[in-house]
Amino acid sequence: MTDSAPRFTWMGMGWLNGQPAERAWLILGSAAALGLLIIVLSYSFTLVPIAPWRRAVLCALRFALWIALLLILAAPTRVERVFDKPPAPRPLAVLVDRSDSMTTPDNRHHRRIDEALLKWHRIDGAARDHFGAVSAFAFAEGLAPVKNPDDPGRLPGGRTDLFSGLQSALNRAPVGGWGALIILTDGLDTSGAEVTEAARTAVRDALAAGTPLYFISGHNRSVEPPFFRIREFNLPPQAAPHSVVQLDAVFDSYQAAGRQIPVELAVNGVPRPLQPLAVEAGRHMEAWSAEEPVEAPGAIRFELRAGAEIARAEVRVAAPASNRILYDEGALDWGYRFLADMLRRGNAFTVTPVFDFPNAGLALPPGAIAQMPVSAQGLAPYSIIVLANVVANQLPTAEQQALTQWVNDGGVLIFLTPDDDSTQGFAGSELEKILPVVFSGPEAAPPAALAQDQARFRPGRPGSYIPARPPAMMPFAWDSPAVVQQILSSAANAPVEDQTPRFSSYAHIERAKPGAQVLARHPTESGPDGRGAILLAVQRYGRGKSVVFTTDALWRWKLGEASSARGVELFWENFFSWLSRDRAEGFYFNHPPVRSTINAPVTLRIAGAGMAPLQVAASLGTRSVSVTEQAAEGASRVFRWSPPAPGLWEIEARGAPGERAHAWLLAVKEGNRSRENSGAAPDEELLSALATQTGGAVLDDAPADWKRKPPPPQLLAERRQPLWDRRGLFAAIVGLYGIEMILRRRWRLL
Repeated sequence: MTDSAPRFTWMGMGWLNGQPAERAWLILGSAAALGLLIIVLSYSFTLVPIAPWRRAVLCALRFALWIALLLILAAPTRVERVFDKPPAPRPLAVLVDRSDSMTTPDNRHHRRIDEALLKWHRIDGAARDHFGAVSAFAFAEGLAPVKNPDDPGRLPGGRTDLFSGLQSALNRAPVGGWGALIILTDGLDTSGAEVTEAARTAVRDALAAGTPLYFISGHNRSVEPPFFRIREFNLPPQAAPHSVVQLDAVFDSYQAAGRQIPVELAVNGVPRPLQPLAVEAGRHMEAWSAEEPVEAPGAIRFELRAGAEIARAEVRVAAPASNRILYDEGALDWGYRFLADMLRRGNAFTVTPVFDFPNAGLALPPGAIAQMPVSAQGLAPYSIIVLANVVANQLPTAEQQALTQWVNDGGVLIFLTPDDDSTQGFAGSELEKILPVVFSGPEAAPPAALAQDQARFRPGRPGSYIPARPPAMMPFAWDSPAVVQQILSSAANAPVEDQTPRFSSYAHIERAKPGAQVLARHPTESGPDGRGAILLAVQRYGRGKSVVFTTDALWRWKLGEASSARGVELFWENFFSWLSRDRAEGFYFNHPPVRSTINAPVTLRIAGAGMAPLQVAASLGTRSVSVTEQAAEGASRVFRWSPPAPGLWEIEARGAPGERAHAWLLAVKEGNRSRENSGAAPDEELLSALATQTGGAVLDDAPADWKRKPPPPQLLAERRQPLWDRRGLFAAIVGLYGIEMILRRRWRLL
C-alpha cells in the first residue's frame, strides 16, 4: 500500500531549501517588497527630470525583472514522494465474561473478573498500539457491546454461554474481520452445550475468519472437590476386516494431589486390563489411546472404564466399498495417467478425472467430466478429491465454497502441486482457509525458488526452454514417524525406505497452520520457520481432512524404479486408504457425547443418513424414551434429548431394515459444569487448546510482537515537477532588461 505526500522544495537557494512552504513564500515576498522599495527610491532621484508616467513604467519593468530573478533563483518545485505504508491493522475485540462464576467473590471478597481485568490493564496499551481500534463486549447469557472492558453492561442472567458468545462476536466482526479476539474468562461453559463439538466449531470458525483467540483467565479460592471424568471417547464408526482400530480418549480431572486411576478396556465383554493412568495434581486433561486388532465382519463393542467413569462405543467391521476419487487435472502432465493406471489395478478405488481444457471443443477421455461440481451435493458421491496442478482462475469461488462444505461434511481433499505460481494464486483464497498451510503471496517468492526453476531449464529454440539436466531425486524426510508407520503398516513385506517418496521439485509455502500435522519435510532445504521445507501436511477440518502435497504426483519416482518394484504403488494405495480409513458407509453417530447431567439437553448428530427416515430412541433397562429430531446441520441430522434419569443410556438409530447405529451416554445427577457457582476451577486446558489451534495464546503479558514499534515508512519513489519553466523566466529577464535599456536611452537617461 502506498501513500502520496505532495510537498514543495526550493532549488538553487540553499537557505530556502527545506524550509516550510509558508516561511519560504514569506521570505520571498519580503525580498520582493525590499527590492520594490529600492527600485522606487532609485528612480525617484534621476539626473534628468522625467515625466511621472515614464518613471512608473521604468519602475514596473525593473520590479518585474527583480521578481523574475527571484523566482529563477528560488526555483520552487513540487515534489511528490511515494512511501510504503503498511495496511491498517484489523481492530481488536475484547470479550469479558460477566457470568456468576467470574463475578462471585470468594471468602477474601476476591472475584475472578478482578484478576482478569488486572492482567488486561497491563497489556491494554500494547494492544491498542498494535491493533488501533478496540471494541469491547460483555457476555453471560448473551452478548452485548460495552463502552470498555470495565463496564459490566446489562446482561440477562449469570449463566456462561462461552461458545455462543464467541460465535456472536465473530458474527459481529467488521469488514475484513477482527484482528484478534481477547476473552477474559475462566473457560467454564454452563449453557449445556456439548463442549467437544462446540470447541471444534469455534476453532473452525476462527480459522476461517483468520482471527486468533487469546484468553486471559482469572482465579480465586473457590475450588471444587476433586473429580475425574471421561470427556471424549472416539473410535472410527467403521473398520476393515483384518485391520487395527485406534481408540482415543480424553480424561478431564481436578486433583488435590497426584494419584493412579485404574483403567480397563472390554472388547465384546472380554476385559483387557491396562496400566493405571497417572493423573497430576491440579486441573488437567489427559489424552489416552490404544489399538485393538479386528478380524471378522460384524459389530464390536468397546467399553472403557476409568475409575467410576464408563464410556461405550461400537465399531462396524465390514469390507469397505469402492472409494471414488475425483481427480481435477489443472495442467496436463503424467500425474493423472500414472495414478489412474496404478489405482485401476486393484478394486479398492475408482478414479473420475476432471479436465479443464482451454479448448472447449476438445474431446474428453472416456469417463471424464468437463467441470468440477459446483455444490456439495454434487461432490457427495466422492470420498477423495485431488486438485492437481490447479491454478486459481480454474477454481471459481463458488466451487471453492462447495469444496469447503464437502470437506466439513467428511470429505478428504488433497491439494497437489509442485508449482509456486499455483500456490501463490490461492494465497488468501476460500480454498486456503480449509488447507493445513498458509501460502506465500506472489511478492514473497523466495530467491531459492527462482534459482531452482532457472537451474532446471535452459533456453532451446526461440521462445522455448528444455530441461537442463535430468532432475535430481530426493527422498522425503518423515516428520511424524508414528503416523508414517500407520500409513505403511499394511505393507509389512516392503521396507519403509522402498516406500519413501522421491521427488525432484516442490512448491514453497509460508508455514503450517496451528493444529496441522506435518508428515514430511525437505531433507536439505529449509522453510521460513528454519525447519525443513514442508512437503506433506494434513489437518482435520470439520468432519473431514485436507492435505497439501507440495510435490508432483511422484511419477518421476516411478520412472526411476525397476519395473518389478512396487514401492510407489504401495505408498499411494496405503496413503489413500489411511486418509479414508474412518469414512463410514451408511449412517453413524458423529462424535456423540459420552457424559451429561440429567435433565440437561444433549445434542446428537447422525451423519450419512441423507433424507431417509430415521427413528432414534434412548433406553435404560426397560425404560425407553423417543429422541426428537431438529433441523439438519450440513450433511448431519440433529437430534436433541434430555436424559431423565442417571445411568448408562443406550441410544439406537434405526433406518431401513437391518440398518442401525448405536451410541451410549452416561447420565449423572449433577456435574461441575451444570451449576454456575459450583466452585469449578478455571478450565485452563480448554483455553490453551483453543488458543493454540487458532494461533493465539493464554496471556499474562502482551506478546512480544505487540510491543514492537512498526518500521518507519520507506521511500519508494520521488517525482519532481518545477512550478514553472526556468528557461521562460530567463528569457523574460533578458527581454525586460532590454526593454528598460531601450526606454532609458530614448528618454535620455543614458
